[in-house]
Amino acid sequence: LKALCQKAAYSALRRQVPSLEAPIPDDLQVSQADFDAALKQVSCDHGLVSSPLSPQRSSTGVWRTSWTPDHSG
Repeated sequence: LKALCQKAAYSALRRQVPSLEAPIPDDLQVSQADFDAALKQVSCDHGLVSSPLSPQRSSTGVWRTSWTPDHSG
């Protein structure tokens, strides 16, 4: 489950901040498509044919989390 969430979040981050020069959003939106792609990666990485893990879609269709970038370094 941890790997699934990490891969989905990384995919969303790469989609929303494609380069170091791109503006950083206040909120990172992780979509169902991010979880679907992550589930396929995790399943392949671990040799799983199928998985009972299926993230539930929120009422708006996306998961939102606050993300505060570290500007200290």
